[in-house]
Amino acid sequence: MKKALQFRAIQLDLARQMETMDFIRQYIDFCSSNGYNTLFLYLEGRIRTASFPYPADHECYTPEQMRELVDYATARGMDIVPGLACLGHAELFLKHQELHELGELRAGNSGRFENTRSHVLCPSLTSTRDFLERYITDVAAIFPSRYIHIGGDEAWDIGYCEHCAAKAATFAGEQQLYLDHLKFCHQIVTEKLHRRMMMWDDMFEYYTDIVELLPRDIVMTNW
Repeated sequence: MKKALQFRAIQLDLARQMETMDFIRQYIDFCSSNGYNTLFLYLEGRIRTASFPYPADHECYTPEQMRELVDYATARGMDIVPGLACLGHAELFLKHQELHELGELRAGNSGRFENTRSHVLCPSLTSTRDFLERYITDVAAIFPSRYIHIGGDEAWDIGYCEHCAAKAATFAGEQQLYLDHLKFCHQIVTEKLHRRMMMWDDMFEYYTDIVELLPRDIVMTNW
């Protein structure tokens, strides 16, 4: 592989299918030997931390395991970027009773496609912001990468709880609700943790009016 690109990344999705530590190490070996210098670990909520102690052993990785992978990758010239779920795809968080009240569908209401499965965090709650700030901070302490990916994709059920519905009564209000949450995440990643924020870009196919209002240092990624 030619190495003209400074950032040569490849993804491993551990949110939908967990892999053994041996497999991940072998994957790092394979990627490193084929010219990649960055491994994007798509995790959503797969890491158990002090702020998120609820997952059972068989459904999560520990900070110690992740640090071991960071050291292993670093020795092979690879950076590991953690990919989190800070709005949509948050079912690994919301399935735990302790965090159920952070979801948009916490009252048993239906979402955009009449679904009742809670998978989108409520951006209006202070408790959501408090949890995300603690969790992102915990994860940043594990991964020294310059980048943190906050997700942001497929947040279809934003604007469906009683607080968010009032804000999203108009489409402009719905876009603003999404933008405000991204700016909150950006503040944590950049001002508190001094990293650079990555996110998925798909929601901007719909929220076209707010693209120019985003911080210009966000790295947009496309799945």
